[in-house]
Amino acid sequence: MSKIAIIGLGYVGLPLAVALAEHHGVVGYDIAADRIKQLRDGDDRTGEISSDRLRAAHIEWSTRPAAIKGVEFFIVTVPTPVNSENIPDLTAILSASQTVGAALRP
Repeated sequence: MSKIAIIGLGYVGLPLAVALAEHHGVVGYDIAADRIKQLRDGDDRTGEISSDRLRAAHIEWSTRPAAIKGVEFFIVTVPTPVNSENIPDLTAILSASQTVGAALRP
């Protein structure tokens, strides 16, 4: 079975993680410890996933970069907000890319 890491568990990442967990091993990674605690408790503050479905999902929730080592596929779903001139803030994507890069192995 393939193992997939979803980096960022917001409006996009969480539903994707739950859907993929129906057929694959999934690590749900987020830097926000409070978010991971809520998900472990079956609570999705975004309202995208019901508590029952969230609790039934076989997902390894983590804030530890070590949890994504050895994963075969990485999907990054972090926010890229834009300013008033439509210039994206790439801070989150750069940070997520560094985290994924550190987990990659030949």
